[in-house]
Amino acid sequence: MKTLGIAANGEGMGHASRLVTLVPLLAQNYSLVVYAPPTIHGFLLQKLPQLADGTIPLRTLPHLHLAKRGDQITYVRTITENLPTLTKLRTLLQRVRAQLIKDHIDVLISDFEPFSAWAAMGAGIPTLQINHPGIVSRSGSISLQALATKWIAGLMMGPYDKRILVSFFDGDTGPMIRQEIQQAPRGNDGSLVVYVKPGYRRGIVRALEQLKIENYHLFPNPAMNYAQALGRCKAIIAGGGHQTISEALYLGKPILAIPQRGQFEQWLNSVMLERGGFGKMGMLRRLRKDLGTFLSEVEQGQFPKKSQIPWVRYRTGNETDKVLRKIHSFVHRSSATRKQLWFIPQSSRWGIPSGL
Repeated sequence: MKTLGIAANGEGMGHASRLVTLVPLLAQNYSLVVYAPPTIHGFLLQKLPQLADGTIPLRTLPHLHLAKRGDQITYVRTITENLPTLTKLRTLLQRVRAQLIKDHIDVLISDFEPFSAWAAMGAGIPTLQINHPGIVSRSGSISLQALATKWIAGLMMGPYDKRILVSFFDGDTGPMIRQEIQQAPRGNDGSLVVYVKPGYRRGIVRALEQLKIENYHLFPNPAMNYAQALGRCKAIIAGGGHQTISEALYLGKPILAIPQRGQFEQWLNSVMLERGGFGKMGMLRRLRKDLGTFLSEVEQGQFPKKSQIPWVRYRTGNETDKVLRKIHSFVHRSSATRKQLWFIPQSSRWGIPSGL
């Protein structure tokens, strides 16, 4: 039985959610070791009992984080606060490489996690990259923010042999939906689900109060079941993260997506959501107006609307099975060479194929 390493980025919950979806399914065919930054350990241990009881090992990875001021990413602070990690990069990668070898990893599956991907290249371990943020590479925008985001996305993915872009628009496959979302009871109790970063809460709650809306649930909230609230609500107010949008679309819920300032990927997700007719993009500076318009359209049953871009393929279902087939195919065709290379480029690992 082959041993797979599964690594997830620790910034945001989308990467961790895909890992939670994959682990129980892959454990049926392979031995697994999970690699993740400490920022998502709590979530993983809560969602995956196999990690909590030690059946599947959980290893700690270094972490690069985004520094924020309010609702906006601050790139100068991001670089400054990550400098201590970056100055120790070679040593950290050597440690991760040594752990991969010690764990006898045959194939690495990485979700936008650079440390494991670079370390796997050093150990000669075939790497399959599965993520959503790489979708920015398919955007035609040539704005400075877009170009910078594409460059950063390339660095965060690191080297890989094959790549699968998972997205509700323009992806190699559609979204992967967690089992608890799949099993959520569906209905419409008239409530709103608000799932946003702490910096957004005050402005959104103020706008809801101004519109005299009281029937809403704020998340994250450990006292409430998010999946059940999502399945029963009439609409969602959230950030522009891909996983939340995908889960809303899967359940057929209109969504007002408020992208984080300075985050081109979230802006792209929100624009594509609106153009596809599944919801609306909102901005904090005009939130009361955007929220009022959105809720009026929800009450009038206007969602989903006709797509403004019919040439773009949207996927609102659960395509986890398709991702699994691609993983099995990659593992079947791959074998770990363990040549103990260290920052020696291999031509097969430096191309950027769009999928399997």
